[in-house]
Amino acid sequence: MKKIFFITALIFIFCMNLFAASQVQPQASKKGVKKRPRILKYVSPPRELLELKNIPLTSPISGEVISFLAKGKLKDASRTFKSEPASAKSLHLSREIQRILSYNKSVKDSPANKHSISQNTGIAYHNLYLFLKRNNINQKNFYKKGLKFYKRALKTDSASEATETKLLTASLLAAGGETKRAGDLFSEIDLNLLDKDFKTSEYLASYYAATRDMPNTVNALKDAHLSRPEQTLIWLAISDDFYQVEQSPEFDKMKKDFAAESEQKAKLKKKKKTGKKAVTKKN
Repeated sequence: MKKIFFITALIFIFCMNLFAASQVQPQASKKGVKKRPRILKYVSPPRELLELKNIPLTSPISGEVISFLAKGKLKDASRTFKSEPASAKSLHLSREIQRILSYNKSVKDSPANKHSISQNTGIAYHNLYLFLKRNNINQKNFYKKGLKFYKRALKTDSASEATETKLLTASLLAAGGETKRAGDLFSEIDLNLLDKDFKTSEYLASYYAATRDMPNTVNALKDAHLSRPEQTLIWLAISDDFYQVEQSPEFDKMKKDFAAESEQKAKLKKKKKTGKKAVTKKN
């Protein structure tokens, strides 16, 4: 009987030790687990800091962003952009990425505007394709997607809208090296159906630049500059439409003429402002 009692006591003590060990074990294991780093939520800077007067027109785009775009990883490229210094160029590319990522939602929210949404998405792919081409990367998927969305945009009852989309398609085909298809399509376009505005001049300049037609590129840009001089200068600084012709003497001279004219206007504006202040003080 004593022997049985003794064995029972030993079993009881052994069980208690096991129970105690089981209670301590989780605490010990918690100490060995590394805490995951806390990821802070991205907070965009105030809108006023993103105005063009507060940020440079251009800044170097990181190799990381270029690598993500080359692989077609748009969400990763967008996130990386948010952690880099803002410039008009980076905001331009970020906007194009967002247009692509929000296509389905935009069409769902506004089905009546499917033409413009599809065309803008095509333009977004077009611009990203040109940006990578400037960096010696031929992202064929962006090229194909751009043509695909331009094709969708052709489904419109407006002859003017359809003509505009054909012009953009010809521009992308030329940029992609399909000059014969681009030329054939462009020859079918009735330019009289296009609006005589800044946007048309922009699209024409893009097409002529892609075909390396220097005289017509300059003429189209001069028309754009007459219409909206400040916007044209910004466009020339941040777009990649002209990477194939920007080293030519004619293009360089045109940019210098635009800059000189802009500087002259700024001086006259400053002079008038100073004169007004002087008159106010006298009164």
